[in-house]
Amino acid sequence: MSARRSAGEFWLEIDAGRHWIFLDIDGVLHRAENGSLEFMPVLDHVLTQCPQAGIILSTNWRIGVPREMVLSHFPAGIRERIAGLNPDLDGLVDNHVRYHECMAVVKRFGLQYYTFVDDTARLFPADCPALFLTQRHEGLNTLRAEALIARVNALNSHAHRSGG
Repeated sequence: MSARRSAGEFWLEIDAGRHWIFLDIDGVLHRAENGSLEFMPVLDHVLTQCPQAGIILSTNWRIGVPREMVLSHFPAGIRERIAGLNPDLDGLVDNHVRYHECMAVVKRFGLQYYTFVDDTARLFPADCPALFLTQRHEGLNTLRAEALIARVNALNSHAHRSGG
């Protein structure tokens, strides 16, 4: 097993006090698995409204391909906010694999504020408070984006009020 597979890959500083969005692609940046990335402008809007947020890719698109190929799907303004790739723990944990992959990063870097944006609930425990679920055939549409912005900014506001 490669070190990247078990540990993930990170190329930007992971600030534990920053809000991190763990981003899936299929069912989030486009409907189902159509590959269109039709909601990339919506993600750009989310990041404009949430300047404190960074991205860690949790998508299966990260598996078995060079980092540069994964990043090539994103425009420069988004790409510069992507700090790394989750580890691939498929086959190493019994259930909720995406949750365990995300939590491995949370624990490794001591992250305080994070949101797991995904369309597949079964990859996470039923009571996962960090999960922000999109509908597979609707993706990160404008309505869901506004809810994500509100969530990230509320968590950031709470962090500032509590001195975090």
